[in-house]
Amino acid sequence: VAAGFSMRPPGRAGLRLAIVKTLNHADKIPFYALVLSATPRPVNLDQRSLQVADNAVPASPLVHSQVLVHDKPAGVPNLDALEQMLISQLGVLA
Repeated sequence: VAAGFSMRPPGRAGLRLAIVKTLNHADKIPFYALVLSATPRPVNLDQRSLQVADNAVPASPLVHSQVLVHDKPAGVPNLDALEQMLISQLGVLA
């Protein structure tokens, strides 16, 4: 159990988690986990394979920007906003 949450919610056999080291507030919440919908895989990127999507508005404040990676849409997470949301929800700085 981490931060009051079960590592295996009922009905979620084979749950995949990514453990992330925080960028800020490491003294209060040094790590957190993200539930993944698929197995992450490394992708080699260079300037030609990555483009900011034209006129794309992020669908969430937790998305920093929308991009195209090898012509496929992807989102760049806003980790600062995610950490602030976690801290607020968990009340660790209160």
